[in-house]
Amino acid sequence: MTLASGQVFDIGLEVIADHPIDHLVIKDPLPSGFEAVDASFQTTTAALQAKADSWELGFRNIYRDRIIAYSDHLEPGVYSLHYLVRSVTPGTFSWPGAEVHLQYAPEEFGRTAESTLILEDGK
Repeated sequence: MTLASGQVFDIGLEVIADHPIDHLVIKDPLPSGFEAVDASFQTTTAALQAKADSWELGFRNIYRDRIIAYSDHLEPGVYSLHYLVRSVTPGTFSWPGAEVHLQYAPEEFGRTAESTLILEDGK
């Protein structure tokens, strides 16, 4: 995937549950050229808002290099999680896949594919 640096992107993850699940943990490490945007600050403008999530999260921690989210319970269905990233450093980076697992049953898990990200100078 090739993108320009200096841009903001909405990242969407989708979780599909075929049975009720409890204590879901989502970890999404970001490639080195991306930085997560913390939109919870009151100074954040409406232009920097991710799409709405489709379920109630117990918590979401946004770090510069990853996001971690947690949900107490999900009924069967399809759920989406959105957050913003900014492309900051031109280069070629490995993008590790996101992982989702049950906190007390880690053998039940899912993950996305790993990919390569190319960030070009936005000038």
